[in-house]
Amino acid sequence: MEFRGDYTNLYTMAVHHGVWPNIVYDAGSSHGPDLTADFHTYKCIWDPNFIAWFRDGQEVYRVSDWNKIPHEPMYLVMNVAVGGGYPGYPDWSTPFPTHMVVDYVTVHKWQ
Repeated sequence: MEFRGDYTNLYTMAVHHGVWPNIVYDAGSSHGPDLTADFHTYKCIWDPNFIAWFRDGQEVYRVSDWNKIPHEPMYLVMNVAVGGGYPGYPDWSTPFPTHMVVDYVTVHKWQ
């Protein structure tokens, strides 16, 4: 899930993997409440047949194209990025410092 601080009610779910120039990519967006106003729960289920993203218990996006699902070890990235190609470069209106507050993270493996 990717969140842009300039659109506080919009976030994007994306899967991208592979090696350039053969990058595999799929993404979708979801609107919700102001995501900066309170804590929310997020979940991602990665199954051999689909990847599904959830916010506050509700499924918001699913990739079920077998060719777009990574069938190799992957990793979770959590970060705050300022600038770059996705949100655009910072300017006078960009709030600094930027914060990401995480209460907890759990990772489970289904057997």
